[in-house]
Amino acid sequence: MEVLSYVFRQMWTGRSLGKTLLMVGVALAAYQAYKRWRRRRALSRLSGKVVLITGASSGLGEALARLFHSVGAKVILASRDLQKLQALKFQLDTTPAPKESTNLRLHSPKTLVLDLSSPSSLPDRAREAMQAFGRVDILVNNAGISSRGAALDTELAVDRKIMETNFFGTVSLTRALLPAMVEQGGGHIVVVSSLQGKIGIPHRSSYAASKHALHGYFDSLRCELGPRGVRVSTVCPGYIRTQLSLNALAPDGSKHGVLDPTTAKGMSPEYVAVKILYTVAEGGRSLVVATPTHHLALYLSFFWPSLLDWVLQQRAKIT
Repeated sequence: MEVLSYVFRQMWTGRSLGKTLLMVGVALAAYQAYKRWRRRRALSRLSGKVVLITGASSGLGEALARLFHSVGAKVILASRDLQKLQALKFQLDTTPAPKESTNLRLHSPKTLVLDLSSPSSLPDRAREAMQAFGRVDILVNNAGISSRGAALDTELAVDRKIMETNFFGTVSLTRALLPAMVEQGGGHIVVVSSLQGKIGIPHRSSYAASKHALHGYFDSLRCELGPRGVRVSTVCPGYIRTQLSLNALAPDGSKHGVLDPTTAKGMSPEYVAVKILYTVAEGGRSLVVATPTHHLALYLSFFWPSLLDWVLQQRAKIT
């Protein structure tokens, strides 16, 4: 801050443009160097932490598992597909530590089969997770299911299925782990939501509803448990190149089975995972990972919601 203050004083007193630009460049370079140092220090604190990641068998969950493992975390890989989890575990077990981290110890991951669509089974799965390494420091609620179809055509059973998985499943697993986190003096809950947790868009009514519900619940939880050492981070990505749309539910409950163009052109899971890793390491409250267009939509939702409504209504006509 002192460097920037000096630069501005020089600009105000009329020093040459060349010198001013040089000082601005030096100040920015110094800031970037400090930022990199701060992030490396934050990442080092993840070494040895026990991280439970749901939906770890593919997509964003798999990318997160690889990153947390690479910084020395003790990772618990969780999803419904044991075969994929075991394949990922083998890959991580045979991955050497980064060359620049000579003193870093990598830990063999554990696998855990769980199904968020069966919330009543999740307390038992949480106990299994606690037994894997003796504790859980970070829970990454990444697993979920999406929907495609007009609200008028969607069966109520589909609405219930989406809510049961995305909301009640996530809440049930979190609640089962929270008492131990409070008792051990702290923890970190990460909720991978979506921009649709902030803005409902056409033909995603069930999915948007489940994500809006997550925001309300975990915003309240953050206020309640912050004084007790439990952090809560919400992550709102835009479109990611995963199989989310392929596995989404159609209005009648069948699989959508189509890779949406927006998904195909989305961000890579690895890019989003890096952003999430830094947010967790630095204890960030929330994160939006999206294109400038999607950021603009968020601003419109606050400052010109009627214009955003009109834009989305035009989209509804052509989808």
